Amino acid sequence: DPTNSADTVSTREQLDLANRERDVLRRNFESLEKQIEEGLCLIDTEEHRRLLERAFKHAKERVIVVSPWLSPDAVDAEFKRWLAGALARGVEVIIGWGYPEGDNEEGRRKSDRSRTIAGQLLKLSSAPASEGKSRRAINDSRGQLRIVELGDTHEKILVADKNFAVVSSFNFLSFRGSKRVGELAIRQERGYRIGIPGRVQQIAEDVMRRIGIGESRAASA
Repeated sequence: DPTNSADTVSTREQLDLANRERDVLRRNFESLEKQIEEGLCLIDTEEHRRLLERAFKHAKERVIVVSPWLSPDAVDAEFKRWLAGALARGVEVIIGWGYPEGDNEEGRRKSDRSRTIAGQLLKLSSAPASEGKSRRAINDSRGQLRIVELGDTHEKILVADKNFAVVSSFNFLSFRGSKRVGELAIRQERGYRIGIPGRVQQIAEDVMRRIGIGESRAASA
């Protein structure tokens, strides 16, 4: 029967089309899964310091770090080299720090130490980048370091351009991240590395809004 034959062909074509559409949907789903895995990744203690290094060594425009305190353990000679290198490339570096002191002597001690280290970093940032260049040429090409005492933060955030952000429990500027010192176990830290440009931009904008408030408060004090 010609009619039945035509119906059979039509049904086969519809089935083939449905299978092709299913295959396309499966590939799209797998692609989206891969993007999500690459864009949002759980990181362990030791990975934070490596990402901090990556941010300073590879950022092209801006690095943002928010950490309650600064200490010599994390803001060491290695960190200062990363900072100097980023500034020499013309990268803007913004550091926000400052936890409420209250009546806690330990808190006041940490804040005083952090202010001292912040001053050292600002002094480092104003030093000539290298010999053989005029100070004017150096200042025209190097990045700016902005350190702002927020006074109310317990956040730990790292942002490198629009490439990635880290939101974590890890104190980037007061803890190096070694899990063991000899036989002594050190605390566990966890965070998320975010590689979705739109989300990274949102995080950066939120931090920069609070940095601006902190700078305005300091200017009017």
